[in-house]
Amino acid sequence: MNLLNGLISLFYPTQCSNCQRYIKDFKYLYVCANCFLSIKKLTGNVCSICSKPIDSVFADKCLECLQNEKRFTKVKQAGIYDGALKELIHLLKFYGKRKVADLLFKFIIENIESNYFLWPDVIVPVPLSKKVLGERGFNQTEIIGKKIAKYFDKSFSNVIKKVKETLPQNKLSREERLKNLKNAFSTDFSFKNKKVLLIDDVYTTGATMNEITKIILNNGATEVRGVAIARSV
Repeated sequence: MNLLNGLISLFYPTQCSNCQRYIKDFKYLYVCANCFLSIKKLTGNVCSICSKPIDSVFADKCLECLQNEKRFTKVKQAGIYDGALKELIHLLKFYGKRKVADLLFKFIIENIESNYFLWPDVIVPVPLSKKVLGERGFNQTEIIGKKIAKYFDKSFSNVIKKVKETLPQNKLSREERLKNLKNAFSTDFSFKNKKVLLIDDVYTTGATMNEITKIILNNGATEVRGVAIARSV
């Protein structure tokens, strides 16, 4: 181990958070190069709306999007919510490892085409409730959203507020998710004639993004699209 890696090891663990093997270098912070480079991407035929992988090469939309209307027109994710990507998101969200945000930002812009980020007039993060924001001390989607906005020279507005405490979405049925999110968000900001790009961390069914999109469209936006770090499949 050279001097630089020796110094870095004082601040970062020597074991990969995903596979527990020894980290030979710290390019990917808390995970080893093998795990980071093995992150699964969304390749092949995917839904034209939510980017869910589709088995049939003849299908354009997934069953979820065919059966349940989405108010946003499209959402893209940089990778699949599993393995090293899941670990990195957890380290950022639940363990306060803010340096991970830089790595995830780079991962996003390397795996989603640039034109997608050049499209919007304004970039908006999915908000946290006051309680969660107070406990965590930061909003991970705001941090990454600001980095994206700066990189692509886009306007950034943290104007959507979460006004109701909600249960964790990942343990709820679709009907429970919709009920859980009803009246959870608000804004008095005018999006008149704006194209809006929403930033989230993990996309599952799109219920959160759909609810926020409704509010943004009701406040004058012409179109809403989304980006998430990862997709649960």
